[in-house]
Amino acid sequence: NGEIIHNSGSIKNYRETESLYYLTSKDKKYMYAVSTKWPGSTLNIKYVQPNTDSEVYVLGYDFPLEWTDMGDDGTMIQIPDELQNEENRPCKFAWVFKMQGKEYSGM
Repeated sequence: NGEIIHNSGSIKNYRETESLYYLTSKDKKYMYAVSTKWPGSTLNIKYVQPNTDSEVYVLGYDFPLEWTDMGDDGTMIQIPDELQNEENRPCKFAWVFKMQGKEYSGM
């Protein structure tokens, strides 16, 4: 998660819930959703919108995640079955989802 510690800044609506926060890379190329609670099989985000052609990654996991644009209901990110096992997760306390995108304009 060093990528967000050393190379990120905040956005206007940086906090969606007690356990879901948003950051942007300093160059504004990437958006990050940071969850301090394991989301389970899906993560729903509302304050950040991936670009149509963006891949979404969880930092420390090498494969892109599937995601669905839900319109005004935000974006639903699918968490792979493999990561449901705690031993397979890239970290223990916070999970960072990286995408190219922007703050949601519907707010």
